[in-house]
Amino acid sequence: MPVVLVVALSAATTWLLLVLALSIKARTWKRNISIDLVVPGWGGSTRHKVTTIVLLLAILATIGSLVYVLATPKAGEKTTEFYLLGSGGRASNYPAQLAVGEEGKVKIGIINGEHETTTYYVDLTIDGVSQSKIGPITLNHGSRWEEIVGFTPAKAGNKQTVAFGLYRQGDAKVYRTVYFRVDVR
Repeated sequence: MPVVLVVALSAATTWLLLVLALSIKARTWKRNISIDLVVPGWGGSTRHKVTTIVLLLAILATIGSLVYVLATPKAGEKTTEFYLLGSGGRASNYPAQLAVGEEGKVKIGIINGEHETTTYYVDLTIDGVSQSKIGPITLNHGSRWEEIVGFTPAKAGNKQTVAFGLYRQGDAKVYRTVYFRVDVR
């Protein structure tokens, strides 16, 4: 919407300048002094004049838009990075096989990109059953939080989903989810 406003104002300004130029050319002042507006290369057909005016308007609109874009700060995209790191601090090598009652460990991380201080909670589930809640975790914009989290499967089964749901304070709906699968014997 503001870009449309800039273009409209640029067009109105150009139109008023054109009307002013034509009225100055046509005006004869007292003492028989006249002002003639001479634009080099203005002679020619009506088509040439219309093309010149349209080009001038396009240039003014472009300059107005450029000034607007440079003068208006970007709001930026609001997002939060939420990730898991396995052994070695890499996004791989998560625990793949555990025994019932054996503890597995991963590192979870959050980077706040919300452009404001935000409080988070993490819900750890195994096959949809809540195991623990982590938080509150309050981060300023651009801040990072990482922590090693342990989990212990209570029953045997293949490809059990170990999921971490990230919630923002005040939201009942999960904001981000990361997970991996583990075979429990």
